[in-house]
Amino acid sequence: MKERERLGKLLVDAKLLTEEQLKMAIDFQQAVGGKLGAIIVKLGFIEDSTLINFIAKQMNLPVVNLDELVLPENLVKRIPRKLIEKHHVLPIHYKEGILTIATSDPNNVGGLDEIA
Repeated sequence: MKERERLGKLLVDAKLLTEEQLKMAIDFQQAVGGKLGAIIVKLGFIEDSTLINFIAKQMNLPVVNLDELVLPENLVKRIPRKLIEKHHVLPIHYKEGILTIATSDPNNVGGLDEIA
C-alpha cells in the first residue's frame, strides 16, 4: 500500500478525516504534488499539531518542540549544514557516542541512512 494511502486510511480509521476529505486531498496531491499530510493540513481538514502527534504516536516516536530547545553550536556542527538542510533534521542531543536528531520526516530512511 502506498504511503499516502496508509496515512489516509489511518486518519480515516481514527476519525480524524472523512473518506471524502481523503479523496479530495489525494486528488489535490495528484494534481499538484506534495506530501499528503501537508496537503491535508493546508486544506484545513486537520491541524498541523494533530497530524504531528498522530504520526508520532503511530511510529512510537516522541514529539520535540524545537522552540523550547537551546542547541549548543558544537552539537549542531555534528552534522554538516548541507545534510541538515537537505533532510530537514537537527541534532538535539549527544551522549555516550549517540547522536539524537529531530526530523520533519521520520519516513525518510534514505536521508537518515545518509546522516548515519
